Amino acid sequence: MIGCRALLVAVVLGVLAAPVDGAEPAVVRAEPGTLEHYLASRLLVTNPRDAAFLEDVVEAVRSGDLPESLVRGTCEWAAVRSIRHGVRYPFPSFRKAIEIKAKRLGVKL
Repeated sequence: MIGCRALLVAVVLGVLAAPVDGAEPAVVRAEPGTLEHYLASRLLVTNPRDAAFLEDVVEAVRSGDLPESLVRGTCEWAAVRSIRHGVRYPFPSFRKAIEIKAKRLGVKL
């Protein structure tokens, strides 16, 4: 069994950090404080396909097709839902919900 100190050191060094589905971690190149950075960090984006979807969502917000409040609210809902349901990766819930909401507004993502 791993001792508490060893576990803490492993977590701090990132030894135990593993991407979901064996995928390489996505590199989200966004400035801190931007919507894209907020979404990627809150939703634990782990692969390039998910990062590309977030770029599409952010672009829809920039173009005025999707309200930023709707996107941020959906992100928070997905993050809280994942905690309540013990899910490690909140992105799939966000994606499904935002696709449904965008479709209702006539926005294709």
